[in-house]
Amino acid sequence: PKELLEVIVVDDDSLEPIAARLPRPDDLSVRVIRQERTGPGGARNAGVAVAEGGVIAFVDDDCAPASDWLCRLVAPLSGQTRAIAGGETVNALTGNPYSVASQALVSYLYGHYATGRPTLRFFTTNNLALRRDLFREVGGFDPQFRQAAAEDREFCVRCARHGIELVHVHEAVVYHAHALTWRSFWRQHFTYGREAYRFHALQERADGRPFEVEPLAFYTGMLTYPFRQHERRALAVTGLLGMSQLANTSGFLREAVRSRAQSRAARRETTRA
Repeated sequence: PKELLEVIVVDDDSLEPIAARLPRPDDLSVRVIRQERTGPGGARNAGVAVAEGGVIAFVDDDCAPASDWLCRLVAPLSGQTRAIAGGETVNALTGNPYSVASQALVSYLYGHYATGRPTLRFFTTNNLALRRDLFREVGGFDPQFRQAAAEDREFCVRCARHGIELVHVHEAVVYHAHALTWRSFWRQHFTYGREAYRFHALQERADGRPFEVEPLAFYTGMLTYPFRQHERRALAVTGLLGMSQLANTSGFLREAVRSRAQSRAARRETTRA
């Protein structure tokens, strides 16, 4: 019911403030918060901080939820169930091969991790919901992740450590319209690689286990995924998936080199002191 729904939009320091341009239906509570840039994790934390509802649902500014999205997404969260619900994201830009490949990668990872190690399961935060008390219990999103990458994965792993079940709600659909070009596709996955290094460094400190490269079957499964899904441009999408992994690896190595250089510089400063 609309009287039980509040919409909170966090303007994370956009070039043009969106408050004046945002439609505000008379029968819907819409609140806009503008802040200095913190990144997606910090922006979502700011939204939750002022939310009054008992259940929090997240969606992004380039997404259009289906009309029954919210009802279906929050259905598994009734009572005292310790669960985080993640819905199904569908690429809305079917004519853009880069957008198709980007969504194919997410869909492949969902399927892979659903049958793999449970601590590595994750949901993207453009289609995710959980109770507000559980969000606060796990400490919200880690603001160290200032790019739109890996903050969702780290959050979901932390939820799993708190005994919160990850429930995939296939019927809760969000249509994702993220237009990409060759350059922005590369930059997106390069950033994923950089933030993946940060993610694995945090996991290594938390678990005491070194980072492990995925087995060869993971990558062969990824590259054959478009063919198994009968994608009409399967060969092109497969090539872009391979490109995404090259960009990801480049970003990962870039961040590894930068992090180690910072560590050496810090040790030298400590020695001089």
